[in-house]
Amino acid sequence: MRVHRLTQKQIAAALGYNQGWVSRVIRGKHIIHDLRQIRAIAVCLNIPLHLLRINKSSASFDGLTVTANSLPDHRETENALTFGPYSGSRPRCSPVKITKDMVTMAADEPARFAWQTEASHIGSLSLDHLDADVRALARAYFNQPLSELFVPNVQLRNAAFSLLERNRYPEQTKHLYLLAGQLCLLLAHAPKDLHNLAAAQTQTRTAWLCAQLADHHDLRAWVSAHQGIIAYWEGRYQDSLRLVQDGQRFGARGVATVFLPSLQARAAGQLADARIVREAFTAAQTAREQLQPDDLAGGIFLIPPAEQAMYFSEAYLSLGEPHQAEQQARYAITSYQAEPAEDLFLDNLHAAQCDLATALLDQGHLDGAQQALHPVLATPAQRRPLPLTRGLLTFDHKLLASSGDPRPALARQLHDEITEFRTHPLNPHLPAV
Repeated sequence: MRVHRLTQKQIAAALGYNQGWVSRVIRGKHIIHDLRQIRAIAVCLNIPLHLLRINKSSASFDGLTVTANSLPDHRETENALTFGPYSGSRPRCSPVKITKDMVTMAADEPARFAWQTEASHIGSLSLDHLDADVRALARAYFNQPLSELFVPNVQLRNAAFSLLERNRYPEQTKHLYLLAGQLCLLLAHAPKDLHNLAAAQTQTRTAWLCAQLADHHDLRAWVSAHQGIIAYWEGRYQDSLRLVQDGQRFGARGVATVFLPSLQARAAGQLADARIVREAFTAAQTAREQLQPDDLAGGIFLIPPAEQAMYFSEAYLSLGEPHQAEQQARYAITSYQAEPAEDLFLDNLHAAQCDLATALLDQGHLDGAQQALHPVLATPAQRRPLPLTRGLLTFDHKLLASSGDPRPALARQLHDEITEFRTHPLNPHLPAV
């Protein structure tokens, strides 16, 4: 008691008795005869019953056996702990003396628990710093190379995990799970863009667990979206369609309501399902008009109209509707180019430029396609993610199929430039953590 600064008054209040009664028990002046009181004290002070040598059919204390009829009903025990001492007469057991050491031992564990719980409280300043760091990182993915973001991302995620391991406050825990889930989704970008889709899937599975533990609908929807993206780049278009459709059932309120139908259209385009593409286009437009704010980190967790148009451009290309694809791609490019440099998502701009080149090629405008691809082919190696290299490969296949034999000089030049570009993809050697 002295070690943990627990007073007799505190113990008495916890048991529902007066302080004098506790004092007499500790000093050996009062012998407890009622087994119900013994069990109540044991449960209340967190003394494991096996230490008192109680079993289910009989209770043995220091060699004295008590029958099962002497044991109180479990519901009565709960009531006693809630509302105070037992009342009424019950069968009694042989007297048992509770020693000072027994009471001190009982107080050890709750005192340790209270200390650890208090120590686990995270100050609001620390949470604010973590929030700010996650928001800054989500925005940095717009235009900074993965090689610069990977280590800070891992460090922030590990910091969130570390805080979760020792935090015992429910509201803080939910908030930490929300942050950890977003950090896992950000980390999924690195392996995806480095062609390691299995590692990206691992990150999304952890993000899903965080979304469940945070009980956060918008994060659930974002995880479903990223799982659908991974399935898409693995060529599992039916699975991709199913995953993004499934993500729309969670009742998200933020930009995920626009993101999911946009991804749905892209997957449906690969499956040549024009009806779903058009329905998804309408759903995304409606969601945009009814958009509500969410509490995610912003940055790449925002889907501006330009990104929405980029996905529909790809969907129309797959459907063989190059004119519609060109319109969407031009809108995306114009919108991205109007953004301030710090808010420009370079990867999506390059993807839209590649889509525009493909749409122009499909319409027989090779010169226009070459002009659209010019800034893309100048992209440095550290800005060549999987979606961009795949888009160029699609363009190259169409170029070879449409240019005939002998190929025009411009077609040969473009093919050689694309071949050279694809021999230097995004550097897979990220810095050590």
